[in-house]
Amino acid sequence: MAYEPDKELVWKYLNGNCSESERSYVESLIEHDPEVRKLWERMRNYHPEGNGASNRGEPDAAVEKDSQPRGTSYWLAAVLILLAILLLALFRLLKS
Repeated sequence: MAYEPDKELVWKYLNGNCSESERSYVESLIEHDPEVRKLWERMRNYHPEGNGASNRGEPDAAVEKDSQPRGTSYWLAAVLILLAILLLALFRLLKS
């Protein structure tokens, strides 16, 4: 379970204001403690910078393992819709 000091450290992490040892500690908590991970996911949704790694210019190891880059699903949906439209147009041409 996440304790109040962990919550403060997660905010510091998201803001990019924690020391190297605090950063390592928070990343370890995110990776191994499901409650802290849930807390971190909720907090990063409200944080303007996203996941905290953007302030440091390096990837976040806890996130990069199991999430796809943002925007990938939008591109996939757009391509699938375009493909469906092209197929409909092709079938209409073949039918006439």
